[in-house]
Amino acid sequence: LYGDQVLRDTANILKASFRDTDIIGRIVGDEFMILIKNIESENIIAHKVSRVLRYINTVHNITASVGIAIYPKDGDTFEELYHNADLAMYKAKSQRKNRFVFYDRSISD
Repeated sequence: LYGDQVLRDTANILKASFRDTDIIGRIVGDEFMILIKNIESENIIAHKVSRVLRYINTVHNITASVGIAIYPKDGDTFEELYHNADLAMYKAKSQRKNRFVFYDRSISD
């Protein structure tokens, strides 16, 4: 099925875009999570995510929305980080297609 191929391609581009020490997993359906340790700058994350979004859009002509939360700024626990990344993802979806948003506290207000 085409949907399965898109998921495999997405997983492969995520693996190719991030380090071997980063943890990539599929949460449910078409949602993936990436746990990145010791990142030097949000710009590095932004560059990697932009590259993935461009690839998916170019190869499959589909869009994706990405929410990003950073430890410890955006939460101290997995649950807080997941929740805040989810809020950021929905903010990205509401703004326009093929976009990513970093969590900030104004999203929760």
